[in-house]
Amino acid sequence: MRPRLPSLDWFSVACGVLVAGIVVAVGSSTGRVVIGLAALAGLTTWTLLEQFPHRVDRLVLARAHWLAGVLAVALVAVALLGRTGLVAVPGSATIPVLGLSLLAVFVLGSGGTRRGTVIRRESTVRVVLQAEKSRRYALATMAVGLLGTTGLVSPLFGDPVVPSLLGAGLGALIASVFTWTPSVELTATDRALLVADRPRGGAEVISWRRVRAISTEGSTVRVRRSLPTPMVYTATVESPAEADAQADALRRCRRAVVE
Repeated sequence: MRPRLPSLDWFSVACGVLVAGIVVAVGSSTGRVVIGLAALAGLTTWTLLEQFPHRVDRLVLARAHWLAGVLAVALVAVALLGRTGLVAVPGSATIPVLGLSLLAVFVLGSGGTRRGTVIRRESTVRVVLQAEKSRRYALATMAVGLLGTTGLVSPLFGDPVVPSLLGAGLGALIASVFTWTPSVELTATDRALLVADRPRGGAEVISWRRVRAISTEGSTVRVRRSLPTPMVYTATVESPAEADAQADALRRCRRAVVE
């Protein structure tokens, strides 16, 4: 097999960065400086994954990247238990552990985006709609995420950090109001509903089981997504007849999976 030059695929890059982070964390726990070794391990991981793109595609289709999410939750749990004294975790290890959990979340997110790209490439596309997402739902989701992050950070770093975190979070919420980009592309396939911020880019994969309702109102098609991240997508087409036809096509895709 002829070697391939690694490309800037975010999932492969994220895996390499996570491996490098693990090497740094293990090295720092033993008092050794292993920056060079960590860089070599990260580059090697990135390069190896790029040699087998089809196998990596099969892994993300099988949701193997969810293991990174499990790792992130486990690391945060260890940090919290360490602060309560239930697990022996040195205080100096708290920041490296949380750093690794953030890298694992990066792997999880980039893996989901790559999965959406693979599904769109390999599945039959039934409907493509230019839609807008609800600002109210998006801001509510961000607010809940901010409160959850604050609840995790407070026991780890103490109350003095909470005001700074809340201030930064509120600043991000206010900024998002003025820089809001509601436009998305909805792509309905036999496997799932794909939501992309830009055409042909990476897409978020929404299982048809999470699509709560599909309705029409005049020339508008409305798609409602359920928990854990509820959202309403609204697409305006040329006529009520076209809206009904697009909604029926979406419902057929959903029925093929749900029923």
